[in-house]
Parts: sequence; C-alpha cells; structure tokens
Amino acid sequence: MKRHKAKKKELEKENFKKKKTASDESMKSILKDSLHYMNIFQAQAPTMYLCGNESLYIEHYDSIIEYTGSRVKLQLPKMQLLLEGTELMLEYFSKDDLKVNGTIERMTFFGPPAPKKGRGIGRDQRRG
Repeated sequence: MKRHKAKKKELEKENFKKKKTASDESMKSILKDSLHYMNIFQAQAPTMYLCGNESLYIEHYDSIIEYTGSRVKLQLPKMQLLLEGTELMLEYFSKDDLKVNGTIERMTFFGPPAPKKGRGIGRDQRRG
C-alpha cells in the first residue's frame, strides 16, 4: 500500500513538471547566439554621465594615463579619452569608476588601446 502511494506521488510530480519542447530548445539557442554576437560576456563598455560641462562620471575605465589641472587622459577598454579644460580635478576614483570636476571644454576619443605595460594607474595597481 505504501509503495503504491509513493509511486502515485512520483507519477504526479512527473506529470506536473514542465516538459521541454523543441521550441524551448530553439529559443535557448537563439538567445545564446544573440548574446554571443552582442559581446555581453566580454568586458563591459564604459558608461559616461556628463553634467553640463562641469562634471563627468565614468564607469568601467581601465586606467588613468595622464592627470593635470588642464588635461585628464583615460584608457578605456577599446579607445582612449582625453578631457581638456580648466581646473580639472578628480573628485574620486576607484577600480570601477571615477568623477572629474571642473570646466570641461573638449572631449576627444581616439586611437586603439595603449600597451598594457607601464602606462598609468592600472586596475591591479589601484587601491579601492
């Protein structure tokens, strides 16, 4: 009797489980392929928030190459960013983000990534 009840419960559980269909598998493969082509799993792209011309917040940068009162040069994952202006100051920076304050007069994106060795403050050299 007990075996019968246990078998009955097992069969009920199997009947309530969602069975995978061919369309489920094809949706999974389509989603996986589209994510692969969009490079979602690679390094995140930098995100920037510019507030007028007085401050810039950047997420996902690689390193600080140059920092003076009139120039801030950053290495991004696929390019470099040069900020030019007056009274530029790093309000804060961490391994993931930074904020530049001052009067930003020009933003220039250029070039392929710089060589990894000996350039600026890299992610592994920063404390945060």
